[in-house]
Amino acid sequence: MNRSNLQFNVYKYYDLEKQILPVLNARSKFQKELGLRVIVDLCWTRPLEDVAKEWLDNYKEPQVVLSNFSVLHYNIRSFYANQTDLLSLASDLYPSIISLNELGTVIPQKTVQSLLFPYNIYRKDGTNTYGGVVLAIDKKLKSVPLNIDVPNVVAVLVIFNTKTYVVASIYSPPEEPLSTAIMSSLMSFSKDVIICEDFNAKHVDWQCPTTNRKGRMLADWLTNNNILEIHNPGLITSRRSDTTIDLIISSEAPTTVDCRTLP
Repeated sequence: MNRSNLQFNVYKYYDLEKQILPVLNARSKFQKELGLRVIVDLCWTRPLEDVAKEWLDNYKEPQVVLSNFSVLHYNIRSFYANQTDLLSLASDLYPSIISLNELGTVIPQKTVQSLLFPYNIYRKDGTNTYGGVVLAIDKKLKSVPLNIDVPNVVAVLVIFNTKTYVVASIYSPPEEPLSTAIMSSLMSFSKDVIICEDFNAKHVDWQCPTTNRKGRMLADWLTNNNILEIHNPGLITSRRSDTTIDLIISSEAPTTVDCRTLP
């Protein structure tokens, strides 16, 4: 940068150096040099915004461009009983995003983080002994949690290349109504939406043998939000019956999505 038209405030420099040196002396040589360079930049007569922009341009992380975007939705049913299986799936598949439903109990954040350390962890407690949800987002992706103060619902903004997705993991207990209002609100954050949910909703539209009340509610909601698609119709997700109650719903075109059951 050409600083010929700028002036250096030496008095400001000595004042800042006096304040910051006691802190820097306890740091590494690199950190100390970096801190002194920051002081120097702050002492030129130019707007602080220009200083910040120069530092961001010089030291920002390079943009990570990923070619594949994958989501693992796992109705774990009991985190502690099945955490070994979860770790194996995460290690073998290394998905971009992991959605967990039915944690079985309140799981501390640090417990999930220690198991899935390559991921940023977002979690929400449930309303019964089966509930609780987790989203684990690959640390290579930028993610920002959404403030949705509802049990069994966790949602995050995820930036993937040039798109910003709203990704949600939701658990809907059998005796509770569907959280359609919450699902609708997600689309106010972005038109690109991914919802992974144990809906406990059965309907012939997604190839369940029977239809229940929650299934009719979900079918009506999907009709009213016709930009969304179910990507796993007919893929059996229940161990107790031949039904598909765990669904992956998104705004992506079906031809661009490959959805499979877990091995």
